[in-house]
Parts: sequence; structure tokens; C-alpha cells
Amino acid sequence: MDAHVLTSYLEQAQTISAGKLFGTFFAIWLSYWITIGVYRVYFHPIAHIPGPRLAALTFWYEFYYDVYPHKYQYGFKLRELHDKYGPIIRINPFHVHIHDHSYLDTIYATGNAHKRDRCSWSHHSGAKTFSGAMLEAMDHDLHKMRRNATSGFFSKRNVQALEPLIINTTNRLLARLKQDMTRDIGEGGQGIVNLNCAFAAMTMDIISEYCFGEGMNSMERPRYGKQMLDILHMGLQMRPIARQFPTLINWMFDLPPERVAYLSPEIVVMNEFNAGLLARITKIMNYEDGSGEKAGHRSIFHVFRDDPEVKLPPEEKEPFRLMAESSVFMGAGTETTARALAVTIYYLLKEKDIGSQLLQELKTVLPTKDSKVSLPQLEALPYLVSTL
Repeated sequence: MDAHVLTSYLEQAQTISAGKLFGTFFAIWLSYWITIGVYRVYFHPIAHIPGPRLAALTFWYEFYYDVYPHKYQYGFKLRELHDKYGPIIRINPFHVHIHDHSYLDTIYATGNAHKRDRCSWSHHSGAKTFSGAMLEAMDHDLHKMRRNATSGFFSKRNVQALEPLIINTTNRLLARLKQDMTRDIGEGGQGIVNLNCAFAAMTMDIISEYCFGEGMNSMERPRYGKQMLDILHMGLQMRPIARQFPTLINWMFDLPPERVAYLSPEIVVMNEFNAGLLARITKIMNYEDGSGEKAGHRSIFHVFRDDPEVKLPPEEKEPFRLMAESSVFMGAGTETTARALAVTIYYLLKEKDIGSQLLQELKTVLPTKDSKVSLPQLEALPYLVSTL
């Protein structure tokens, strides 16, 4: 370029004020978002789906109900929107929501002819910590491969094989409850125990021993499984924020612990928990852990390591990937069952007629406190089955 021309350009650039430069960039930015907004509302492939115009225009509509000023309320808001707009509605710029049970088989049709990838935005699959889990596999074939590798562990036959572990852990819980309630009453209390936390300790010890060959010993902790429940609830509460700001959440997970503690103590707790899972799995995969042999049953990650029937490529057996899988197992195997048990016990105590009738039926197979009972015997009790 000629030196005189370059000098002329530089002189002209110097005459442009900061205000004009800012105004130019702002005009470009505004034009971009106006164009995006018009496209989303009028020309997007789902523009014909009914729903609030503001939801079609921006994700901030969902943010308003799920993050701030309201929290975790968008699911309830959708009920109102369905009442107003019908069974199929547009809930944000990219997604629709269907409230019609007759459409279930269409959406979740099985077979190779019905492959469909999952929505990465809805599941926040960009999260580094959990992206390796089956739950976060967005590709149809990848999800199927991971599911096939794990589904057998939770078949009825394999769960029945855990009966000694389940009975032993249940007996430990009963002994702990009796001990705590007796002590509390002796100290002038009412013998109150949080059943959510108590059952979470039991279910966590069962699923952790099934996963790793050794339990987490939650039953020995002063507040039972409260720490695990808090971690699970933190993770669930972060998902709406993570969907809106995935890069920010990943950045916070990557910060040094002392900085994360200043910004979000919850993430520190989650990082420490996941680090513990990673350490356990690394030992197992490196043959540095003998807990699988001591457990007396097949533990999931020892089988992943040793069984040729588990058809996973080497990269799927990397410890960090399996850590994500174990985190999902721990969550799904702890909170769901614990919550179901706690709610069931509450209503059995509240509805005394139902509780009394169930107790009488149970006495037919458990006449004394030392009686032994098998799963098939319990499954043959009609009132128990209907209660559950």
C-alpha cells in the first residue's frame, strides 16, 4: 500500500471520535439482534407453533421464570401456557413442549428407523463434569452404546442378587434409627428423625457399594445422607443457570478451589464429591483396589474393567468418563428411592387405617422381628404391592 494512502487512512481514523465508534458498533449489534428476533418470530421453522411471542423471541422469558426473579417455576408456568395455547406450544426460540399422552409413542418410537439425537441445550450437555455420562449423551448411537453397557446391572435378576446387601444395610438403618430416637427421647426430645436423610443414607450406601465394591458409610454420619442430598439438589438447581450460561458454569468449575469458594461454595462441595468418585474409579481401573473381590457381589466398575461382555471402546473406560457415569448412578440410586420411601412412610403414618392394614398383611410373612422374608414372598402380598 502506498505510504501516502496509509497515512491518509490513519489521519481519518484519528478523527473518528470514540462516541461515533461506539455508535457504529451499537448500531451493528442492534441490527443483528433485530434481524435474529424477526427471524425467530416470523421465519423460524417452528414459528407457526402457538405460544407467547416473548418466549419465541428470547431465552430471557425462560430465564425470568427459572432463574430470576422466580426460581425453578417454568415447569409450572408451562401448565398455564398449555391451558391458554393448546397441547403443543413454543416455549423458547428453539423448542416446543407437548402435553398430550397420545403423542408419546410418536416421540419415543423405538427401532433403528426412529433414530433421534437429544437436545444438548435442554440437557446442558456442554458441562465438562458430566458430559461423559449416559444421561448427557446427545447422539442416538452413543447413548444406545452407553445404555446397553449399563442397563443389565439394574435388571431384576441382578438387583435380586443384591438382596443380602440390601437386607444388611436396612438392618443397619433400623438399628441407627432406634439408637438415635432413644437418645433423643432420653434427652427430652421427641425422637424425630428426618426420613429423607435417613433413607438417603441407606440408598447411598447400597448404590455406592454396588458401584465400587465399598460403601460411602453415610449411615455413620451424624446427619445421615443429608450431605449427598444437598449435593444432588445443588446440581439440579444449577441446571437452569447452566442452560442459560454454560460457559460461565464451566469456567467456575475450572477455577482454583479458593476462588470458587468465594464465588460459589456449592461448586466447591460438588467438585470435592466428584474428585472422590474419580479417585475411587481411578484405583479400580488401575487395579489398585481390591474392594470388588471383598464385596461378595459383582460391582459395576469392576465389571466395566474386567468383563469382555461390556462392549465399550477404551476411551469410554477412561476414569473421567466413568466418574460422570458414577455421579449419575449415585444420584439416581440415592434420592429417587429415598424420596419415594420417605413419602410412602409419611402417608402410612398419616393414614392410620392404611398403615394398620399393611402391617397386618406383613405379619403373615414376618410373624416375629427375627423372621426372614424373600422378595418373591413380598411380591405376593397384594396390599403391599398396591401401596408401593
